[in-house]
Amino acid sequence: AYNERGWANGAGGLESTVDDLAAWNDALFSGKILSSAASAEMSAPHAKMDETTSYGYGLMRRNDISGEDVVFHSGGIPGFTSMNVYLPKRRLSVVVLSNAFDGRLTSRFAWELLTIALGGTVER
Repeated sequence: AYNERGWANGAGGLESTVDDLAAWNDALFSGKILSSAASAEMSAPHAKMDETTSYGYGLMRRNDISGEDVVFHSGGIPGFTSMNVYLPKRRLSVVVLSNAFDGRLTSRFAWELLTIALGGTVER
């Protein structure tokens, strides 16, 4: 059955592509959309989620990957899941968009792709 997503607004009513989201990441952290201070505040560690992950004003941050600042956010509604990971110093984006029902699979795939992009290996 068709699932109308209009009710989701920004939480699931947005549509994009992997390329556009990578361009968004660059623009967001280069001062083209927000000031550098504002984009830094979005991912500053305002709330600790666990030993390696914190939440800012809109983005999460991990500090356990190769000494890198890693900002990210996931999302999902029925029929769609996503994970957007960005390393500002490298200007490296890993974006996964999926029709998987389980967002954990989408997130795991994104972290595995990041590991490979940073020269690591992934066991399958």
